[in-house]
Amino acid sequence: MRPPFPLSPARDERGAAAVELALMLPMLAVLLAGIVDLGRAVWLHQAAVKAARDSVRFLTRVPTPWSNVTYQTQATNLARTGSLAGDTPLLAPNVAAAFSYPTEALGGLAGS
Repeated sequence: MRPPFPLSPARDERGAAAVELALMLPMLAVLLAGIVDLGRAVWLHQAAVKAARDSVRFLTRVPTPWSNVTYQTQATNLARTGSLAGDTPLLAPNVAAAFSYPTEALGGLAGS
């Protein structure tokens, strides 16, 4: 029969793994949540960059985009939803697009 108290405290290691797990589990959960959150942030950044590139690419292929509100609306829809019609937002619905063209820097070629 074993004595109720161990003779040497260094020899009794029952439950040590459970204590180590209890100490490490919160840190591992926080680490996992951080990895997921960072991955989501990178994905959102890439989606926003792609939307801006697609919108600018569309505007470079249409004639006179600065004078046609329809082209600007379609470019905004393309940035927000991924389609010209503007069906369902891929990103946050409060994405705004601003169009400005500094005609003074062109030396009067584009008008004033």
